[in-house]
Amino acid sequence: MPLSRATRLCAQASAGDAVITLASYGGVAFAVRSRAWMTHPRVGHIAAYLAIGLAVTIALEYLNVYGLGRWTYSATMPRVLGIGLAPLAQWIIVPIVILWFVRRYLRREPFHTSLFQETLP
Repeated sequence: MPLSRATRLCAQASAGDAVITLASYGGVAFAVRSRAWMTHPRVGHIAAYLAIGLAVTIALEYLNVYGLGRWTYSATMPRVLGIGLAPLAQWIIVPIVILWFVRRYLRREPFHTSLFQETLP
């Protein structure tokens, strides 16, 4: 595959992941009637956020792999019910990190930690 096509496909996939993330966050925000639900999150909010994203990811992976044949999994890709483990793990790990950053931003906590602060004698 030419580099330009591969780059375009990766950019589209990244944009799609961003849309899934925003839709999941927005779905919970709509349900709890607050865009800032992460300032005081509940386990149910985070579970709903992850569930929405996982459901969309599973549906899109299944459609693109088995329905449209847009891509295939490597023989070495572990699968869970026919869906690649990497996309599933990506939706669990990356969004949790995103929520952590969003929560820090909404609470206006400084990004630095004591590990990066200069200590004076």
